[in-house]
Amino acid sequence: MTRLACNVDTCAYNEEHKCCLKEIRVDGSRADDERDTCCSSFTCRSGQCCNHAVEPNTELRVECEAINCRFNDARACTARSIDIAGSGARRMEETECSTFAAEA
Repeated sequence: MTRLACNVDTCAYNEEHKCCLKEIRVDGSRADDERDTCCSSFTCRSGQCCNHAVEPNTELRVECEAINCRFNDARACTARSIDIAGSGARRMEETECSTFAAEA
């Protein structure tokens, strides 16, 4: 499990910089740096409030398509913690995994 800090304040699943999903997916199969990644689990929040049926998760599973990342092991993130950035994002392409690190 990976600890997640989410700064995408416009995501419907973000509550107190945590995610209300049990797992997220990071895309970026051709990524060379973090700007080439995105959180494909992003859903733009409509309205001022969000209504979650579950509590936000401190840790969750991260499915990762960024195969050039050193933390990717068989499409699973092995980093102890990751940061998802994209304050003000309206589309998933405006988010990124700030923890992405290209393999040497």
